Amino acid sequence: MSWLGIDIGTSGCKAVAFDDNGRQLGLAQREYATLMPAEGRAELDSAEVMASCLEVIRETAHRCRDHDPVRAIGVSSQGEAFTPVGIDGSLLHHAMVSFDTRAADLARTWPETFGRKRLYDITGHTAHPMFTLFKILWLGKEAPDIRDATHHFYCFEDLLHLHLGLEPAISYPLAGRTMMFNVRTHQWDAAILEAAGIRAEELARPLAPGAPVGTLAPDTCRDLGVAPGT
Repeated sequence: MSWLGIDIGTSGCKAVAFDDNGRQLGLAQREYATLMPAEGRAELDSAEVMASCLEVIRETAHRCRDHDPVRAIGVSSQGEAFTPVGIDGSLLHHAMVSFDTRAADLARTWPETFGRKRLYDITGHTAHPMFTLFKILWLGKEAPDIRDATHHFYCFEDLLHLHLGLEPAISYPLAGRTMMFNVRTHQWDAAILEAAGIRAEELARPLAPGAPVGTLAPDTCRDLGVAPGT
């Protein structure tokens, strides 16, 4: 049995597979460019990122398929960056990465209304434009057509689940980087969502780190070159 891990970073993604004894069986990586369409903006083409992720999974799985096929995949991901997704699964906007500062004004003013200490007590973070919450608010203010067409907001961890044919889930640590997650209850915080005009159904289901997200469909297993039931 072998185990594959994929890391979705800001400048690239990589996958590596190990056997039960910790011996490396395969490794693949891809780079992608950070787009800077205007001052203070930094984005990733989410479609390119997802294509790269599937490529490195396939390449790594292929290298150990014949003698020790992959039977489980673990995902780690950069924080904060998210993609608005339409009802048909279409990607409606590039992902805004951590150092994108377009939401700086909202990160300063919105917490004043909600309560800065209240926000900190719920999320464990002080307000900052890097966090997902403020960039979603920016979309509602500056790109309402995209906000209105959005059915889900997915970070890269959960977006990969979607592209693997699974019901997307987000691990507690990554959810904690959105500034919408209650770190005590391990749930999306109802008060923050209500104040921001976001529905919990628009976000992935939170799961504890290491919890199984789902089982890949047979066609997906064949496409990726992993064992049935991965």
